[in-house]
Amino acid sequence: MQDQTKSNDDLVREIESLRRQVEDLRRTEIDRGDADRALHESGTTLRSLIDNLPDFMLIVDREARIQFANRGNGDVSPEELCNTIGFTHIAPESLPACRHALEQAFTTQEVQVVEALTVFGHWWNCRLIPLMQDGPPTTVMIICIDITQRKAAEESLRREQKVLRGLIDLQERERRFFAYEIHDGLAQQLAGAQMRFQSLVQLGADMPPEGQRTFDEAMSLLSEGIGEARRLISGLRPPILDESGIVAAVDFLIHEAQSRERSEIEFFHHVRTERLPALLETAVFRIVQESLANACRHARSDRIRVGLKTDKDQIHVDIHDWGVGFDPNAVPIDRFGLRGIRERVRLLGGVFSLDTAPGRGTHLSVDLPLDDDDS
Repeated sequence: MQDQTKSNDDLVREIESLRRQVEDLRRTEIDRGDADRALHESGTTLRSLIDNLPDFMLIVDREARIQFANRGNGDVSPEELCNTIGFTHIAPESLPACRHALEQAFTTQEVQVVEALTVFGHWWNCRLIPLMQDGPPTTVMIICIDITQRKAAEESLRREQKVLRGLIDLQERERRFFAYEIHDGLAQQLAGAQMRFQSLVQLGADMPPEGQRTFDEAMSLLSEGIGEARRLISGLRPPILDESGIVAAVDFLIHEAQSRERSEIEFFHHVRTERLPALLETAVFRIVQESLANACRHARSDRIRVGLKTDKDQIHVDIHDWGVGFDPNAVPIDRFGLRGIRERVRLLGGVFSLDTAPGRGTHLSVDLPLDDDDS
């Protein structure tokens, strides 16, 4: 009887063990089902996010073969894009940069950024993101943002700048022409008349007192006229700018201002090339000319400092006074001095900075790129 009872107990234990095993298996299946459902839901969510991503997204391999596209690019459907080589959709002028970016993404395993023009005329800003798994990436995700409108605006601005640069250059040519006309015409005639009058003195011509006074007044007027002609020539286009370059021209400006003003004007320069591009020399000269005139006329400063400095790719212009300063927001709209400087700087792709306030002087700073190529 005891053996039978023991056998029954063993059977119960075995049944209980089997029941637990079945329960564990059932629970495992339930967990696996939950995981499968969660994975399916995650995949659905991810797919929904990708499909609704506002940007165009591709996945490509090392040969740039498109494995996935979340949508068409406006000219080709996603089905037509898949299994094609991405480079075939890129305009020739953008191909070298795109090939380099894809190679770098795989080689460095870092995000790369490149702007590309497609054969359909669209511009894309592309971020190439290596998809990391257990080893080196075998695919790259490319997220593309359409920048066609921005590029069109940039090109329109570039054309506008080119036209305005041409107008400025034409204006400077006219200034140079008028300066030469005054120098070779009016100034020479005045100087000739002065020499003729001076010859009368050398001949010892006798004149009554009234005639002598008239003669002296005429000589004085001629001297003033010659001085005014020279001032006009200098204001229009100083010959020294064409003959000797920007440093000599600015030095001339400062010398002229120093002879008229009581302010001490310091000039510091470190320009590593004798000549700059003609348009850039003209711009720098006009900026210094206008800034120096403003400082002398309005600042009431005992000291003015002018600086020119070039580095690898730009020239820095610095005009600083320690005078009365002013409120830039209170400058009347019909005052074009600072506006003219800003426009020149903008057209040449430079940076303009003005630091001033009533009672603490004025510091004007300009950085202009040395490469003025507008082709």
